[in-house]
Amino acid sequence: MREPPGDPDDDRPRPLMGATFWIMVALSAACVAAGAAVAWVLPRLAG
Repeated sequence: MREPPGDPDDDRPRPLMGATFWIMVALSAACVAAGAAVAWVLPRLAG
């Protein structure tokens, strides 16, 4: 007696560059840009 085939999605690996990856890349870029903006603007305001 044969077992019924399982769900074919169970055998497929998850994508490495899914939506979560790109959201984290965008968030990281926004944080770097904000840090650069603070480093560029703060000395001009304080000095």
